[in-house]
Amino acid sequence: TKNETRLHDMGYELIEPYIGLKKKIMVRNTNCECGRSWKTTPERIFSGRSFCKPCNDDKKRTRFTEHNKVRHEESLKHLDALSAYRKHTRVLTEQTYRLHSNVINPDNHPRGRSGIDGAYHLDHIYSVQYCFYHGVPPEICAHKDNLQMIPWKVNATKWKIPTFVIPDIIKPFVSTNEKYSLFYKAVTDTFPTVGFIKNHIIHDGEAPYSIPLYDDNSKTGIMFLAFDDFVEQKLGTKSYLRKMKEAALKHDVNIIFVYEDEWNNSELVLKKLKHQLKLSTNRIFARKCVIREVDTVSDFLNTHHIQGSDTSHIKLGAFYNDKLVAVMTFTKPRKFMNKDTKVKGVWELSRFASDTNHIVVGIASRLLAYFKRNYDWQEIYSYADMRWSNGNTYNQLGFEYAGVTSQNYHYIVDNKRKHRWGYRKNVLGTLFPEQFDSNKTEYQNMLDMGYDRVWDCGHFKYVITNK
Repeated sequence: TKNETRLHDMGYELIEPYIGLKKKIMVRNTNCECGRSWKTTPERIFSGRSFCKPCNDDKKRTRFTEHNKVRHEESLKHLDALSAYRKHTRVLTEQTYRLHSNVINPDNHPRGRSGIDGAYHLDHIYSVQYCFYHGVPPEICAHKDNLQMIPWKVNATKWKIPTFVIPDIIKPFVSTNEKYSLFYKAVTDTFPTVGFIKNHIIHDGEAPYSIPLYDDNSKTGIMFLAFDDFVEQKLGTKSYLRKMKEAALKHDVNIIFVYEDEWNNSELVLKKLKHQLKLSTNRIFARKCVIREVDTVSDFLNTHHIQGSDTSHIKLGAFYNDKLVAVMTFTKPRKFMNKDTKVKGVWELSRFASDTNHIVVGIASRLLAYFKRNYDWQEIYSYADMRWSNGNTYNQLGFEYAGVTSQNYHYIVDNKRKHRWGYRKNVLGTLFPEQFDSNKTEYQNMLDMGYDRVWDCGHFKYVITNK
């Protein structure tokens, strides 16, 4: 076949016959002197992600051995200091536990040694050794926010599990580079079956953009946004993410941008990524669900929607075996979105979320159909956040594309994004009476007070009209 010829031309000998682009076969690289063979897919060879695996493994083992040797020698130098740090931190940790046991151990789990059934350990979320080598004072390491109760078996294997969330008390001691490493390691460790391409390049005219993690199967890119690197003063522009998103869409790629504070809810982010990567297997069919209006959906939205709860007027829920599995909410036009709040028959589809543990097939269509049948409406409009979405759901629901909104910004306050509406110039004088300067713009005032802003990509707007 053409692909077999291509493999031979690249210097690969097929020990097993070619059976498909994505099927693993035994190969040998004739350009490598070792003469050893290994299993891989032709697709990985063509994309430049497969060389001589046995030789590559040898190099990894050598690097690992050398790295451990250096670490061991380094640890010996600090052995006495680390021992004293451990001892001091242990004393402070017990003092903290006595003062705040109701917060650290609200369920009153029994403490005990390893090997005892039902025993729990008082554990440092970021380990004592980590804190020592990163210059974290003992009183910060022993702070209640860095303590948790976990079963002894979990504590014994904790080193195998990627650390997702950095406690706020520890964040000042974690470098920006380490935040990126923790995020990308967590994603690749959580989805080991995905053949991620690292630093995948896309072009928009002369401008190249590098996507840190890319999955060709689902055409999905993933990019982490640390505040230190993506505030306006650091980037020097407000349109970088917008231009990168537009370039990705031209290549039929849905790139997802995850801001630093969103990663505080790492469990939800990983579940949303799992859905985007088309890895969810638990399916529920919409025809088996019961649709009805519900009083509150805040808990469901906070658990399953990246933006959390809203202040909607109509809340529809889909129930499967009496369990809420999907939600769609509708609100009247909002003033701060520059909408006429007195117009009748116009609704905004504010939130749609399904249980992130399942794929609820066709449920968005059923929820929208229920709303159309049971409520007075002339027009429904909605927005899809370009940082997460490519708008496909709205196209499938019969909405008409109505353009892209301008970009919006949030201020970074206490290491979290805060909507600009709460920091308008006419309220800054009340918030910061001593520092506020009426002769300066809103943004200049915020910069003077030490607050920079980050920009989103804008939103796709979709509209459906009752004809």
